[in-house]
Amino acid sequence: MNTIYQDEWLVLEVPTAEHKKQAVAFILEMVARGQKPHGTGGLDHAETYEAWLKVWDKNCDRPYYGYESDERVPHITFFGIRKTDNKLVGMVDIRKHLSKHIDETFGGHIGYSILPSEQKKGYGMRLVKLAMKYCKEELKLASIRAGCYEYNIASKRILERLGMKQIDINGGIIKSLYFELKL
Repeated sequence: MNTIYQDEWLVLEVPTAEHKKQAVAFILEMVARGQKPHGTGGLDHAETYEAWLKVWDKNCDRPYYGYESDERVPHITFFGIRKTDNKLVGMVDIRKHLSKHIDETFGGHIGYSILPSEQKKGYGMRLVKLAMKYCKEELKLASIRAGCYEYNIASKRILERLGMKQIDINGGIIKSLYFELKL
């Protein structure tokens, strides 16, 4: 187990081969419930878990596909593991800095998903809070940005409860809500 940060309920863990079954089940449940997986670091597009893990292991501090551009920035993905039963209940991808494209398209530093069967239980708030702690303590960011679709009221509430303020970064062109927290 490679624990990064934790609270009373959740542990942020580095993905390993031991997570395969749960990680694949996570993506399958998201898709089966008609939800788009966010914050997976590309796992939802990978050919296999092993292939994704190999790329994650080699490139966790580099952009997707190993090169940086306006569309690709360094990132790292973590699993949110529930302490009581070691169940993967969430995933979070943290972008280490932003480009204009990433900021306007993906909504900032933090992207995340909670397993549909585990939603509305407080895991989203805890996962994002741990991700924010990582951004502050490890990345030394001066501010953190995150976003959500207008219809995602639960995510909007999480970001607001964590002290983030809604901002306009694209003149309302993209129908998403953007939030920022100055650290």
